[in-house]
Amino acid sequence: MARRIAIFVALMILPLVAGAKRMSIPVDGRDTLDYKYTPITITPVQSQSSPRGFARYIYEMAIDRSFEQKIDFSVVPTIYYTPSTSVGLALAAVGLYRLDRQTRNIPPSRLSIYANVSITGHYRVGVTSENIFRENRNRLDCRVDVGALPTRFWGIGYDAAVSNVSTSYIANNYRIGLRYVHRFFKSLYVGSAASFDYVDSRKVKPEMEHLLDGRNPSIVATTLSLLAEYDSRDSKVSARRGIYLALRGDVRPEPLGNAHSTSYGASLTLDMFQPLWRDAVLAVDLYGEYNDGSTPWQLYPTLGGASRMRGYYEGRFLDRNAVMVQAEVRQRLWKQFGVVAWGGAANLFSNSFVWKNTLPSYGLGVRFELNPMVVVRLDYGFGSRLSGGLVHGLVFSLGEAF
Repeated sequence: MARRIAIFVALMILPLVAGAKRMSIPVDGRDTLDYKYTPITITPVQSQSSPRGFARYIYEMAIDRSFEQKIDFSVVPTIYYTPSTSVGLALAAVGLYRLDRQTRNIPPSRLSIYANVSITGHYRVGVTSENIFRENRNRLDCRVDVGALPTRFWGIGYDAAVSNVSTSYIANNYRIGLRYVHRFFKSLYVGSAASFDYVDSRKVKPEMEHLLDGRNPSIVATTLSLLAEYDSRDSKVSARRGIYLALRGDVRPEPLGNAHSTSYGASLTLDMFQPLWRDAVLAVDLYGEYNDGSTPWQLYPTLGGASRMRGYYEGRFLDRNAVMVQAEVRQRLWKQFGVVAWGGAANLFSNSFVWKNTLPSYGLGVRFELNPMVVVRLDYGFGSRLSGGLVHGLVFSLGEAF
């Protein structure tokens, strides 16, 4: 009986085995079974959800090939939009490489070359290099950035932003920066930074000179900084849990710029990420900045843009000191698609904090994750009601707001 069962099982499974068309196998140690069969060729079925074309190129860009290649380059074209720059085209070339090829659980170093231009004449070109050394104990970042921004100026302070009529000018920006940090504990980094800023304001009208009240429309400034950072985020691109805390102290020596005296400043950034329910994350961002009275106005904090207080025209509200907070719920809906709802507030001031001058920000957005490293973001933000009506604006960009 056992021999019959063995023969039956062999006859059932042997047609599934690829090999010769004639074969003999022993059965129960005594008899031999001779058989013929036709081999079956199984063609792998490709997943219908596999990306194709440009989407596949973006998806494969997230694959880390820096261990197999000296440098792994990818080129990404995209469009962008903010209320202050209008719609534009951007092109970025990103190269991944490793200075430490022994430690596999640290991110690769990165070289980025980028350029963008908008229909309003705004352009920006630059190179950044983020270098991670052995066992992630040391990091050195370098940056060179050149750009021109046709923009508007209302004056300095809350009252000027809500009452004055704006005037236009062009800000030509040139920046060189270096940043070095050393890891002392698992998530604690301490280091220093230096940056050189040259802002050349062009096509300045008499109305703007009046609003500046004797301030220099163009500046040269060198900033020396001390840094301390704590970073326990699970991802720098789209974190789901963890904390990022950064403290920075700045000094701008008088001999290294065109200001009349040495100026000082400090800033604090606190980002927290906490899972809520399935595929949902609560993200909170708190930012504060202080500058003394000798700080050039071109280096003041401002509202708007693509990150904080979305919906406002970047540059309308600016002052020496700032406190900003925002919280958003990020919910993945289906595959790579997700939605975001946020709310926030900010207050800019010169000397004392005035509660009634606090500005709101709220809005909705959609997300599409091209790959774990690239997130497409479309946000529509709303703000306070000013003399021109309700503040609102669209932001189309890459990456989360924070």
